[in-house]
Amino acid sequence: MTRAGTFLKLAVSVSFLALVGLKTDWAAFLAMLGSISPLYLALSLATSVVMIVSSCLKWQLMLHLQGARPGFPYLMKTYLIGYFFNVLLPSNIGGDVVRSYYAGREVGDQYTAAVSVFLERFTGLVLLLLLCCVTPLLQPELLSYWRVAIPLGVAIFTVLLLLLISLNTGFLHSAGEIVSRFGEGARARGKAGARGVLGRGEAAVVSLVGQVVAKSETFSRKLRLAAGSFRHHGGYLAGTVLLTVFFYVATWFNVLFAFRTFNIDVRMLDIVSLLPLAMLISMLPVTLGGLGLVEGAYVFYFALAGVPTESGLIMGLFLRFKLLLTALAGLAMYLAHRHTREEIMTATTLEEL
Repeated sequence: MTRAGTFLKLAVSVSFLALVGLKTDWAAFLAMLGSISPLYLALSLATSVVMIVSSCLKWQLMLHLQGARPGFPYLMKTYLIGYFFNVLLPSNIGGDVVRSYYAGREVGDQYTAAVSVFLERFTGLVLLLLLCCVTPLLQPELLSYWRVAIPLGVAIFTVLLLLLISLNTGFLHSAGEIVSRFGEGARARGKAGARGVLGRGEAAVVSLVGQVVAKSETFSRKLRLAAGSFRHHGGYLAGTVLLTVFFYVATWFNVLFAFRTFNIDVRMLDIVSLLPLAMLISMLPVTLGGLGLVEGAYVFYFALAGVPTESGLIMGLFLRFKLLLTALAGLAMYLAHRHTREEIMTATTLEEL
């Protein structure tokens, strides 16, 4: 990430936080800080540990699927280091790349490690998209809100697109050929003197679409690789599904316990219905580490369940606090098991596969 990009994302983060802050009753916010439930605080912290362990177990399963057998304690330490890079460092070295690098050193194969990280992330994303397609239907009245209908439509479209890509291997190739022909035409018109805003705009659009198609082809190759691996190992597929479902059930309880820590009463049905949508919106890469966007998404969606702004904000900030604790644990692991920045930067990354 460039320095300009970092400052832009930071500005967006601050804007989201300021917008939420303006709508917050700070007297009520401070009152909730003084009424913390020790029982639900402990349950919330324990749930965070359960979520991390389940994710790490799934990652280990993805490595086993490819014949690699790293120890779980090593993977757990590496997973925490990934949290540190994702949460505390505004750099272009993502936590997934760091996890891939360390796991690759352990198993002696950077490619296998990178594929395992991709599979662990991708299977989680697929289930999240499916949850976004299904859970709002538990309360059909939610569909009348655009903040629910739009991400629901995006989730349905994405799931159908993934099915199309996985079932029709020639789809992206055909799209690439179409983009290439348009690109050749744009270049020919440019040589013939078609300049100005229109010409530059056409070239920019063709270039952007070409990049999207190229990345989609890379993604499609990984997707077919994953499908092929699971096709011959049904037990691993079942284990992956179970661990992924378990993780998202844990996320529901994580939010429930976070609300209850501050004596905020929210129905589990509302959490199940709304949380996947908030999580999907929170994945947009427009802020620094999701700061502001995540908290804003919680406020925005749980308002549909009658949760006041200050209640949604304090819950979101508490989840952020737990994330920071995890990242600090990752920092300690990183300092104890350190490799240079240059080593990580030159390692095989997900994007290069």
